Order: sequence, then C-alpha cells, then structure tokens
Amino acid sequence: MSYRIYDAGPEDLPDINAIGATYSDTGWAVSHSGGILPLDRAECVLVCRLDAAILGWLYADLGGSGRIVIERLISAPHARGKGVAMELVAELARRYPDRCLVAGVGPEDVTFYERVGFLPDEEPFEPMIKPPLTPAPCCQLRPAR
Repeated sequence: MSYRIYDAGPEDLPDINAIGATYSDTGWAVSHSGGILPLDRAECVLVCRLDAAILGWLYADLGGSGRIVIERLISAPHARGKGVAMELVAELARRYPDRCLVAGVGPEDVTFYERVGFLPDEEPFEPMIKPPLTPAPCCQLRPAR
C-alpha cells in the first residue's frame, strides 16, 4: 500500500475528528484554533490517506528540552494493524531527525512503540523515548537494558 502522509489542514478536521470520536467523545478532537488540540498551534499534525480516505492522524507538539511530544496517534478502526501508525511515526522522525520523540503510553501501547524504536520505561504511563536519527544532545536517554 502506498500511503500519502501530509500536514493536516482545516479541510481535514471533519475526517480527523470522526476517527478521534471512535476513541473518545472528549479530548480527541482537533480544532482549527483554541481547544485542547489546536491545529494552528501544534508543532506538527500529520494525516495518512489511502486514496480519498483518512486512515489515521498524529498530533505532535514541541516539548521541553527540544523533544517532540506525540500527543495523539490514532488509526481508524478498520486501518489498525496495517502500518498506518508506523508510517506516521516514521514521517515525524524524518521531519525532526535531530530531535527525540516522546510518547506517554499505557501498558497496552508499549509493544507498538518498542516496535517503532522507542525505549521503554519501567513504569506504566511514563513516557517512552525514541532517540533522534542523527546524534543530538536534545534529551537524556535511559541506558539500553
């Protein structure tokens, strides 16, 4: 499959929010400006399409120490397990090759994030970190186990 990944625009918001609503009726909606996830103030909002359908989206912000924080990463229910989330994370890493990526995840998400190169933490719900593609002192990394 050849996914098309690009920066989200206001015209994508209805489809983005329809996918977000499958997870939560509050807190998963992206708005043009203001609110919990404002499109106009995010570091990066990516959309993954196959043909006309949006299959998933990623919302990232600039965190402390120059880290890029993945706030939301969501695939449509029918697109799960098809590489959509992996492609979105890979594109984010390509765009910020000198930055660590950070994701706060629950125990059910650890396996996915480990598969895409994040280092786990010992505690559930603690951030996982993906080292930068190019060496950079943007964040402290936990030693490999």
